[in-house]
Amino acid sequence: MGSTYIASNVISFYRFESQLRLPQVPEMIFADNILQLRHQKGFGIEFNALDALKLVDPENDLLKVAVAKAWKDARYYCRCCSYVD
Repeated sequence: MGSTYIASNVISFYRFESQLRLPQVPEMIFADNILQLRHQKGFGIEFNALDALKLVDPENDLLKVAVAKAWKDARYYCRCCSYVD
């Protein structure tokens, strides 16, 4: 990994952190990945990680990952993680 790649990831992290209302930005984000669907007539739709994460409701998260408790326990030192159920 070159320093340009690392700098790009840091910039993406701070961009996501500043635009999201989440208690913590996910540890792994594929910030540069997009899915574009284009019709021959020129219209289309695009999906990206930032817009998808903006739709997450930080107050009413109903989704729980099987290893969420272990993840939270491993981050006991993180003040923001205490807001995660």
